[in-house]
Amino acid sequence: MTAKSFIEVQFPIGPLSLESYKERKANHAQVLKPLGKWWGEKPLVLTRAIVLGSVFPASEDPDRWPDDLDIFLRCLTLDNAGMWKRKTDPLPAKLCYPHATTGEKAKLFDDQETWKRRGIDREKRQALEKRVFYTLDYAVQRDYCCRVEQIDGPPEESWTEINAYLGTTANTLPELIEHLAVRRYGKRLKVGDAFSGMGSIPFEAAELGCDVYASDLNPVACLLTWGALNIVGGTEDFRNKVRAEQKRIYNEVDAWLLDKGLETSEEGWRGETYFYCAEIRVPEWENWSVPISPSWVISRKNRTWVELVPIEEQKGFGFRSRNGGEGYTQADAGTKCNGLQSKHVGPAISAFFGPN
Repeated sequence: MTAKSFIEVQFPIGPLSLESYKERKANHAQVLKPLGKWWGEKPLVLTRAIVLGSVFPASEDPDRWPDDLDIFLRCLTLDNAGMWKRKTDPLPAKLCYPHATTGEKAKLFDDQETWKRRGIDREKRQALEKRVFYTLDYAVQRDYCCRVEQIDGPPEESWTEINAYLGTTANTLPELIEHLAVRRYGKRLKVGDAFSGMGSIPFEAAELGCDVYASDLNPVACLLTWGALNIVGGTEDFRNKVRAEQKRIYNEVDAWLLDKGLETSEEGWRGETYFYCAEIRVPEWENWSVPISPSWVISRKNRTWVELVPIEEQKGFGFRSRNGGEGYTQADAGTKCNGLQSKHVGPAISAFFGPN
C-alpha cells in the first residue's frame, strides 16, 4: 500500500488563506494580471502548496506529523527563515526599541520611535531586526513581506534541513518536487487542468518543473492560459518577439489613424485616455439626453474633472475639462436624476437637476 501524502493527512489552511488573500489584494501586481482577469482564477500560492503536498510524504507515525508540517512550511517559505528572506519592508523603530540592548539603543536610535538617520550601523540594525522579526507571529511578520511566488524558494540554510529530513539533494523547489515525484510515482509529476481559465494552475505547476496539460471550453480562457505559459512563463527571446510584433501592429494602426485624421483634435492633440458613460433620455424633461456616471473625476492627483454643459438646441450636454475650482468636490458624486444614484455635478447643471 502506498504511503499517504502530506495533503491527505494535514494542510496549513491558516497561513495559506492569508497568503491567498494577500495575493488577491495585490490586484495588478499579480503575476498573471497583465494578461487579463478571470473570475475563477486560483491563487498561485495555493497551487504551489497543493502540488508540493501531493508528493510530500506523510510520516507513518502521527507523532511526527508536526515535524512534517514544519518542513512543509519551510518549503513554502512560511517559516521564520523563509519569511525573513521574503522581508521587504523595515521594521518600525517602536517595535524594535523594547528588544534592544542598552548599547543598541545608543547606537541605533534617536528615540523610542525613530531610527538614527545618519551614521547607523546597518549590520547591527539588521541583526536587531532579525532577532525581533523571529519573535513575531506569522500574521504580523506577513505585513513586512513580499508574496511567496515573488522569490525563488527557501533560503540556503533551510535546504540543509529540508534535504536531511526528506532524504533528498535538492537546491530548488522544481528539483525537490521531481525527486519526491520519482520516489513516489516513478516519474516526473504530471498536472492536468481541464478548465484552466486564467492558467494559474498549469502556470505554477510548470514553474515547479511539472509536465502540464491544460484546456478549456472557452476560447478566451485558452488564449489566457497560452499567454500564461508562453508569454509570462516563456523565454526572454520569445517575449521580445511578441513585443516587437505588438510594436509593429501598433505603429501600423497609428499611422492609419493619423492618415484618416481620427482621434486627433484641430490642435493636433492625440487621444490617450477615454472616459465613457451611459446616456439616457428623460421624458419628464422634454426628452433631454442625460449622461450618467458614478463619478466625473478624471484624475484626483491633478484635481481634473468633467463639467457637463447643457446644450439647449440639442437637448443634451457637452463636456468641458476642468482643473479644481468650484464644482470639483461635487464631481466625485456623479449624476443624480430622481431615483438614479449619485449627486448633481457642478454649478453648470445643478439648476437643471434640481436640489438633492
